[in-house]
Amino acid sequence: MPIDSVIEDKFDAEANTDSAENYDIKEGWMGLDIGPQAIEEFSKIIKTSKTILWNGPMGVFEMEKFSKGTKAIAEAVADATDKGHFR
Repeated sequence: MPIDSVIEDKFDAEANTDSAENYDIKEGWMGLDIGPQAIEEFSKIIKTSKTILWNGPMGVFEMEKFSKGTKAIAEAVADATDKGHFR
């Protein structure tokens, strides 16, 4: 599970955003992408893994401001496979 998330007060591309550790998400807000700490942690794990199975995006990647986590993890997977890891 991610340690932090990018959060939003409503499911809308123009809503207010913030970031929070997952146990501190504001009441009424929702996590719509993994946060910067999770990106760093997941990327480190991916880079040391020999086999990678990825089952879906990290967030609501269809909305630009919630696509950063998915793009970062895709880049980590691409870097790992360039080094001979299996996906």
